[in-house]
Amino acid sequence: MMVLTVMFFVFSCVLSLTPADLAAAKEQNISILSYLANHFNAPIIAWMAPIIAMIAITKSFLGHYLGAREGFNGMVIKSLRGKGKSIEINKLNKITALFMLVTTWIVATLNPSILGMIETMGGPIIAMILFLMPMYAIQKVPAMRKYSGSYQQHLRCGNRPDCHLRYFLLAVQLSPLAPHTAALLYDTTAIDAL
Repeated sequence: MMVLTVMFFVFSCVLSLTPADLAAAKEQNISILSYLANHFNAPIIAWMAPIIAMIAITKSFLGHYLGAREGFNGMVIKSLRGKGKSIEINKLNKITALFMLVTTWIVATLNPSILGMIETMGGPIIAMILFLMPMYAIQKVPAMRKYSGSYQQHLRCGNRPDCHLRYFLLAVQLSPLAPHTAALLYDTTAIDAL
């Protein structure tokens, strides 16, 4: 239900504005609701936009905060447990909340372009998922270990981790060309240029 609601909202916004309008909203670094309110000069949109934005931002923040808090707490607890120490969960939750408050305050003060961050970080993250995770899984997951000697994996790299790293770095360099990256990786001249 939530996916359908979000997709309906996205398609409604995209179909009601021209590509130039969307580029202007990106340039101004404002939400689509704020741009719609200014663009159509509709009082109802101007009145409802902040309410909808606050609900959406709050829901998104809480979802991300709860997941990040759980992950951060898990890493701290595991790290301390490895050293033979422990921490009270309430104290850890307060430390986590303070850390996230300071971090989000700094990000809100700097006001970076969210779309720019997604464009910058999307390529390396996708390259890591597509190229490094399968190699890690082949080495660590017992059910996939049978593929560790296959000719596809060893075609270019063999057992050399530095070669896999070179593939990853090339994929990051070519991240704007993500659909074509896999084909380009088999071009030895591009690999040797690194």
